[in-house]
Amino acid sequence: MMRSSTRSPVILLLFLLTVPKLSKPCIQLLDGWKQLSAGERAKLVQVVFIGKVVNLYSYDATSTHAADFEVRKILKGSKFVEEVLEMQSSPLVIVYGFGEKMHCLSPVNPGEVHMVFMVYANESRALIARYEDVFGATAPATAKNEEEVLLALGE
Repeated sequence: MMRSSTRSPVILLLFLLTVPKLSKPCIQLLDGWKQLSAGERAKLVQVVFIGKVVNLYSYDATSTHAADFEVRKILKGSKFVEEVLEMQSSPLVIVYGFGEKMHCLSPVNPGEVHMVFMVYANESRALIARYEDVFGATAPATAKNEEEVLLALGE
């Protein structure tokens, strides 16, 4: 009898120590992780632009969002952006694949300006946020990041 009563607190303690580790959001599990630079990410994608988020569309089934962007500057892949714009009646470009940091995705919100890293899907003629690493689909739209991308692309 004594044995079972001492085992219960041990099991409870193990449970309490294990569950938080398993349920921690993505950002807390990345101890010591370093994100690829904007220049490194730019080399790995087809499209990079700086744009302002105008609208956000949520997809509950996948926990992802699509966003309409007002493109301010294209750093790579202008032919893909132009092709997407030709298919729409709006001057906005929709990009799919954003989400919450707790899911290791890049969050975006209306009014924010981001540098966005994307691939072009030929079959759907759509731009899709590209994750070469965690949270990697966006970077701050700073002069430093822009210069780094242009340098990495040899421009």
